[in-house]
Amino acid sequence: MRKILCLSGMAAAAILGMNRPAEASMIMTLNDVTSAVSKTCDNSTSAGVTACGANGFVTTLNSQLIAYLGSVGNFSVTTLSSVDNVPGNATKGTIDASDTQVVNNGGGSGTFTIDVLAVDYTLPGGASSPMLLNGSASLTSGSGNGTIQTQAWADPADGNARTVATAPCSMSVSAAASCVEGGISWTRAGNYSLEFLQTFSMNAAASVNTTANVTATSVPEPASLMLLGSGLVVVARKLRKRTSAKQ
Repeated sequence: MRKILCLSGMAAAAILGMNRPAEASMIMTLNDVTSAVSKTCDNSTSAGVTACGANGFVTTLNSQLIAYLGSVGNFSVTTLSSVDNVPGNATKGTIDASDTQVVNNGGGSGTFTIDVLAVDYTLPGGASSPMLLNGSASLTSGSGNGTIQTQAWADPADGNARTVATAPCSMSVSAAASCVEGGISWTRAGNYSLEFLQTFSMNAAASVNTTANVTATSVPEPASLMLLGSGLVVVARKLRKRTSAKQ
């Protein structure tokens, strides 16, 4: 009980201490597929935040963080998911899920999913910018038998259409592992959204600790690459002249 209060307090402090980007929002859905029990948190409205609290989530209006510690069906879960940088920055837009622990407390095998969607990214790049989508996941520790599958999506229309997808990657519960999927090309139409889904198929008493990430980066335009190349040529020429002068 003391651990639960401590973790909840830490999550709440982190959430309250973060800036709230205008119109940004995040949705997390936890689902025990086998038992047909699910919980969802959508922090885009005040009513949604109230419903989040009633379902055991910790968040605030348009926060970049949603935390959960509790049970969903036959699974116990501790997850703190962070939208690090909505509306994004010059380098990337990203969602990180760190320190996620899932345990199957049921009497048999079961399937559990964690789905996180973040909307209203405006960076990097701008409308019609070429982009790359990448996803990654790691299994830091585990016991028992089963698999974890992770997949990431981007929606150029800023919804949950899953228009651009990485290939799913799978890891065994029984051994530490990591995987990277991506390099998927797509084009921005305006604001965009990012999403990832983790699917845990686990035998009874199996336990895992994982992380997951989805990242959108902009592709440099040919003109920018030419300028960079020209700059490198100039630098190389200057270095040659200095070397020749010293000789």
